[in-house]
Amino acid sequence: MDTEPSIPPRICSKSKCKNVLLHDDTRKTCERCREYDRVNTAARRKRKQESQPEDLDSGRPAPLPPTSAAVTIENDTQNPNPVESDSSEVNSVL
Repeated sequence: MDTEPSIPPRICSKSKCKNVLLHDDTRKTCERCREYDRVNTAARRKRKQESQPEDLDSGRPAPLPPTSAAVTIENDTQNPNPVESDSSEVNSVL
C-alpha cells in the first residue's frame, strides 16, 4: 500500500480570495492578488504625490516658522541687561 501523508491545499492569504496555491510556491498570495496590490500601491503613491504642495516636490525641506527663541533674542536686544530669576532668590524672599 502506498500511503502518502496528505498535504492540505495551500490557499491564498487574502480573505476574499480562495485560489489554491502550488505547494512549491513560497509566496502566501496568488498572482492575481499580488498584481492587484501592485496596482493599488502605485495608485496610492500617485495620489500622495499629487496631494503634496509644489515646494515639497523639490526635495528641499520646508522653511521653519520663527520660534520663541527668536523672540527672546529680539527682547534681549531691546533690553541689554536682562534680569534672570534664580530659584534661590525666590526661596530667600519667602
